[in-house]
Amino acid sequence: MNLMKLIGIYVDRSVALRAPSSDAMPMHSIRDQIIEQLWLVYQHEQAAMAIYQGLAARTANPIQRDIFLRLAQAEARRIEQRVEILLRLGAHGHAQRDRATLLKRAWQHMLILLGPGYALTWIKNTKKRDVSRQMRLIGLLKALRE
Repeated sequence: MNLMKLIGIYVDRSVALRAPSSDAMPMHSIRDQIIEQLWLVYQHEQAAMAIYQGLAARTANPIQRDIFLRLAQAEARRIEQRVEILLRLGAHGHAQRDRATLLKRAWQHMLILLGPGYALTWIKNTKKRDVSRQMRLIGLLKALRE
């Protein structure tokens, strides 16, 4: 089952937590964890989109430019989905935060200047961590359903 579907179950049906022990976290705590993890993924998607756009602007090769722009569009679609999920979870403050701090923008700019090799490696490694983060969320949400 994918993350979107599990979050939909969590949000729409107000899944009740069946605590197997007294160590179980309260529901609001789990919701906060979900929001924080999704917010990190959202920020990484924004960074990837900006990097793809920057790489597209810097390349003279029209084929590469088209590929980078398509990748940026794919990130934009994921960002829209992430915002929808965050808003459904009631994370209005998160969705309205500044898109990128000065340090993050400087890092993105540096990766763009270093070229596609470094930039794409950073994106790949970040995405791997985000997949792991989302798999942990799926495990948490599945535990809520049981």
